[in-house]
Amino acid sequence: MDILIEDLEGSLWVAAIDKKSKIQNLEIDPYAEIVRWGSIYMGKVGRIDAANDAAYIDLGYGYEGILFRDDVRLDGAHPPKSKKIGQLLSPGQMIMVQVKTAFNPLPSDIESDQPQKVSKLSMEIALQGRYL
Repeated sequence: MDILIEDLEGSLWVAAIDKKSKIQNLEIDPYAEIVRWGSIYMGKVGRIDAANDAAYIDLGYGYEGILFRDDVRLDGAHPPKSKKIGQLLSPGQMIMVQVKTAFNPLPSDIESDQPQKVSKLSMEIALQGRYL
């Protein structure tokens, strides 16, 4: 297996190619990606959204993500289904989360007064091969 790495217009492209020159895996890190997919943060629970059974997590630097109740892990296990997210987490609590959907803003998004989109987060942490 060969690994090819290319910096293309500021984005990092990594391809794993087998002996038959077929691409087995392709990873792209866009240059404009502010909150990167797979990144791990020690975030602070902001507000609890009871209607969506979710919590907004402050990632720092003015960015936040959303953590749904199904993505909460306590001591590495799923909490009981009967408990709502407000019973599992509390505002101000520090938790470790991983980004599951990245935030790639357009220039108009950054300059806008509109609320920013948020990344989906999970407490189920998976280390990607590129970090090992």
